[in-house]
Amino acid sequence: MWKSLRTSAPELVHWLWVVVVGVVAGGVLLGLSLGLGVDVPAPVWIAVSITGLLVAQLLTLRSLRGDHDRLQVQLAEETSKSEIRTHLGRFAIQGEALQVKVSDGDDPRPDEEINQWLGEVREYIETFLGNDYVARLYSGARIPLAVLPARPSEDHGVHDDLYARLARLNELIKELSD
Repeated sequence: MWKSLRTSAPELVHWLWVVVVGVVAGGVLLGLSLGLGVDVPAPVWIAVSITGLLVAQLLTLRSLRGDHDRLQVQLAEETSKSEIRTHLGRFAIQGEALQVKVSDGDDPRPDEEINQWLGEVREYIETFLGNDYVARLYSGARIPLAVLPARPSEDHGVHDDLYARLARLNELIKELSD
């Protein structure tokens, strides 16, 4: 809502300068056009006015450059989030394919593929999102019980972990899209 003095001071100085230069330049030009006696020659007043306007333009450029840099950083963050979401989405598709293999009951069980997939997901999340997201990936907190298979079987363990990690991965994707 309110800007800090540090961020608003250059803007205030800029507008104060524009107003002062505008008033002085307008007064000088009005005085010259009405033929009022002015002790300073007209070229000096014109030079002062042009200098004032140039300073005002430089202050405006500085302000715009700061806004541009801030928007560039914001755009880079949004692009980065989008790329991370896309990559996590690919992991989710791979995980769902592994879920299908598990539910089909194919032999041999895809334990090695699941462990490899979990390792890749963990490494990617650790690299691009940090260790706190890795901890959340492996946390069972707030994962609905409906996500896990209804009946325990010999596939219990690695496969249940697949279901839970896939649910958490989808949760992270949704969180990054907000």
